[in-house]
Amino acid sequence: MDLDIKSLSTVQCATVTNNFNSYDLWHSRLGHPNPQTMRHATRATDGIEKLDIPTKTPLCPDCQIGKMPSRSFPSSEKRADKILEMVHCDLVEFPVLSYYRHKYCLTIIDDYSGYGTVCLLRLKSDTATAFSTWVTWAKKQTGHSLL
Repeated sequence: MDLDIKSLSTVQCATVTNNFNSYDLWHSRLGHPNPQTMRHATRATDGIEKLDIPTKTPLCPDCQIGKMPSRSFPSSEKRADKILEMVHCDLVEFPVLSYYRHKYCLTIIDDYSGYGTVCLLRLKSDTATAFSTWVTWAKKQTGHSLL
């Protein structure tokens, strides 16, 4: 049995074209807005044809996940008594490179003052250098050293 690739790709393209103005596609593209916002977007925006917005909106898996409550961290009785006694750090990976090609974000928060710093990193291996630079900077700014 021979498959005609040309006709197969035509069928796939036709399927994509038919779904171009689907509610699910635009719901995803616009960041998962509610149906009322979708109605407004079709009236106020050029390029989005009139969408058939269902009266009972389908359950979007991403919207369901976004509405789930997350478990909080357990309470801690330990709090810092002075600046730089305790800092909290978090390293987050961006899903795409930023305009300046940064892939990671290091956040550093002082427990006592609540002062926070964000360091953008291109490589994960730059984390130690960025943290060391921050420690030096914080020591000069506050007159306290990291304990």
